[in-house]
Amino acid sequence: MINDADMVGDVSTTSNPQVAFARKRHRRMLMVLVVVLFGMGFLFYKGLSSALDYYLPVNQALLQKASLGNSTFRIEGAVVQGSISRNRDIVNFEIEAHGAKVDVRFEGVGSELFKPGIPVVLVGHFRGNEFIAERLMVKHSDVYTPALLSAVKLSPAPFTSTGAVLNMIA
Repeated sequence: MINDADMVGDVSTTSNPQVAFARKRHRRMLMVLVVVLFGMGFLFYKGLSSALDYYLPVNQALLQKASLGNSTFRIEGAVVQGSISRNRDIVNFEIEAHGAKVDVRFEGVGSELFKPGIPVVLVGHFRGNEFIAERLMVKHSDVYTPALLSAVKLSPAPFTSTGAVLNMIA
């Protein structure tokens, strides 16, 4: 037989609707938090992986040509001297890296910096022995060297607060 002293402090969670509701709400909040954290982690991963897109030098791309198939990737090489031929919006040229060369076909407007000897990064795919470029980017170093440094001099200027201005030599 159960006496009244045994029942003191025994509160069943199923019989108390407020406790059951609080637990349900806590579970829902926990599930939402897990989904939000997962979503943020996924977006962070995708953003980081797209920022770390690497390119293959010509020699490595040619070695991996069979496994690359017709998938889109980035290839890097220097434009070969005398290889550029233009026909309206189509530019055909060769790039080379580490002794390997590949023919490239690019349809579009290239950069003004695009010329022989300049390293380029191309986005595209192989079609037979030719690389079909969808995008052409001129590669440059991260070192800035002003081309017109010899054309710039300091001269006194009476109307400036610093007493000197840059003048361009014509």
